[in-house]
Amino acid sequence: MLLSKLFFGLCAWTILISGFCSILISMKKGIKHVKKLHQVPCSGCAYFTNDHRLKCTVNPIMACTEDAIGCRDFESNQIVTDTLRGLTISHTLSMHQNQTSGFFPSRDNSTNCVNKKPQRP
Repeated sequence: MLLSKLFFGLCAWTILISGFCSILISMKKGIKHVKKLHQVPCSGCAYFTNDHRLKCTVNPIMACTEDAIGCRDFESNQIVTDTLRGLTISHTLSMHQNQTSGFFPSRDNSTNCVNKKPQRP
């Protein structure tokens, strides 16, 4: 009698601990997956339409997926916004520059990414 209670108690604790461990493992995998999805640059791209029928005008199949993390056609929304406000762009950003210097170009004058339009006399 005592042996059966001990066996069933041990089984119950084993099931509880293994269930708790599987929940923790699932949460770690989910967090890792979400961190990888946050690297997808589509929402900051000039070609992103934010329409469920055509998400990207250049690469509609790989838009908003993990395949878009290294997209060669990525152009920052910041470039389009700056151009519309009257700023001239000396050169466009490549995906390599975005990975090394941050997601958006810096706005200081020490970099040659964004130059102000010359003022009229």
